[in-house]
Amino acid sequence: MDAAGFVGLDFRGDSVIQYRALGGFESRSFSSGVTRTVNTPTFELDAVWTPTQLDTVTATGFRELVDPTSPFALNQTITTGRLELDHELRANVFLRANAGVGESISQSNTPGLGADKQTQLFFGVGAFWNINRNMRGTLSYGYSNGTASGPNNNTANGSGFSTFSSNSILIGISLFE
Repeated sequence: MDAAGFVGLDFRGDSVIQYRALGGFESRSFSSGVTRTVNTPTFELDAVWTPTQLDTVTATGFRELVDPTSPFALNQTITTGRLELDHELRANVFLRANAGVGESISQSNTPGLGADKQTQLFFGVGAFWNINRNMRGTLSYGYSNGTASGPNNNTANGSGFSTFSSNSILIGISLFE
């Protein structure tokens, strides 16, 4: 059984600052006695600031309970915060920079093993060109660095702690109807 409740505030009347805040609580329980009940506060926060006609700053944050695809974990609680800056360089050409942090805690599927934890820091930059109303060109770079720890994090040295990083470059054309 999964139950969630939220209350919130959505203020979009001002053209310079817009925000939305939702807060709530989520509970998940299972008929199997092997899997424990999980209760967590959840939220979603969004704020958009438009200091000029060419710039937009967006801050987002959320916490939610999700089902991971790994057979070794369940009841994953994810908390993420992100800051993004968009700038219109010229008509139909946009620049974007973003940075954020995220944390994931997954309960072990094996009784008595505890939880796995992953923390990730990320940033990226990109340029987008709206070629016409049906086509967009993209050039972007993203970097992320994460650490993972917990009983299901098998490492060569047996420490249960590992780090990883990722660099991504995207060159693409998107077609729309």
